[in-house]
Amino acid sequence: MTSENSSIVEFQILAGALIVVPVELANGMKARFALDTGAGLDVISKRLANELALTCEGTFTGKRMTGEEITVDLTKAPSLTFAGSRKTDYLVGVTDIFDKLPKELGSVDGALSMRFFADTEVKIDFPESTVEIAPKVMDGYVVPLKKISQKDFTLGLLAPMTIDGRYSGDFEIDTGTTTTIAPLSAMEPLGLSKEDKSLRKVEGVNETGVPFSRFYGKAKAVYASGQSETMVTNSPICFEKVIYDGVIGIDYLKNFSVIFSLPNSQMVLAAK
Repeated sequence: MTSENSSIVEFQILAGALIVVPVELANGMKARFALDTGAGLDVISKRLANELALTCEGTFTGKRMTGEEITVDLTKAPSLTFAGSRKTDYLVGVTDIFDKLPKELGSVDGALSMRFFADTEVKIDFPESTVEIAPKVMDGYVVPLKKISQKDFTLGLLAPMTIDGRYSGDFEIDTGTTTTIAPLSAMEPLGLSKEDKSLRKVEGVNETGVPFSRFYGKAKAVYASGQSETMVTNSPICFEKVIYDGVIGIDYLKNFSVIFSLPNSQMVLAAK
């Protein structure tokens, strides 16, 4: 990986779902963070918080995309640097969720959310496996973004997306998710049901201990609403309980270079 002090930083994708980048914390401490547009809040692991002797500054309770509430301690990181951008006395959450990741993924010490990039533009170039802050203007398809917040604190992104020309809505853009997700209610307009033989049902318990039922299949086409040029065909899709109209993950985004322009509330997609 390139230096965390360069404006262009290489990333790795682990398990098809985690974009991992190098960051630097106080006292020159190096760490690996996930770049997660769906995180809402920048977080660090409890291990790092202990190593840096950080003190609790309160708690925050928010909702995951599946609806369950999650509470994290808050603390201030003396400094957090990524791609030449440095934050000081930066409020972050503290979580032990990274300790539960499969060991083959290696150590992941935290996550950068869109809050870190709220005042700038950031380019995730999937074909080149790089992230760049304040990139040059890029030709592509402009998709409007809605910025969402919980308690005026977190920052998430919604974009108008369409599946198979039959179901549309404001989908969360989430680089911490692999597959395109649609709510169970989207099955009917797409001509599907839970009993459909083209779907594979999976039941289990998620990382926060909440049971789930998921139905996996393939979408004929996923694209930004009104912009068929952004279409990705034969795309994996999962139906489950979510609080949004849907979720767009890496399976879709990996086909593009993507610029997130938070000041202009837009996303630019440029095909490979």
